[in-house]
Amino acid sequence: MANLRDISTKTEPDTITIDGVHYALTDPGSLSTLEASRLRRQARVLSEHATRDDLSEEEAMACDAALAAVFAQVAPSVPPEVAAKLAPGQMAAVIEVFTVRPSSAQASTTPSGTASDSTAGA
Repeated sequence: MANLRDISTKTEPDTITIDGVHYALTDPGSLSTLEASRLRRQARVLSEHATRDDLSEEEAMACDAALAAVFAQVAPSVPPEVAAKLAPGQMAAVIEVFTVRPSSAQASTTPSGTASDSTAGA
């Protein structure tokens, strides 16, 4: 019988480095539906306010809180005292890295065989 898919459950976490210390990022594929929904909701708050120059104090506070919450979710291994030292732009850069990388579920699940394998007998 042909093996249709190779799946690996052993993955190394992607990391960021802050002041010379490596911290693991959350794997997007490991998020539950509730966690992913919460992350999307908080990200929506950030994106809605990111381009506005006329934020009220309450809106700015909500944006800062959403940024900190999203950062904490994508980089949970970063201690709060280290995260407190980061500028908002630095937190946003970490979040951007998290959102543009594939999850380990996508990266470690590949079709069995390659194009060269399938043409080897041809």
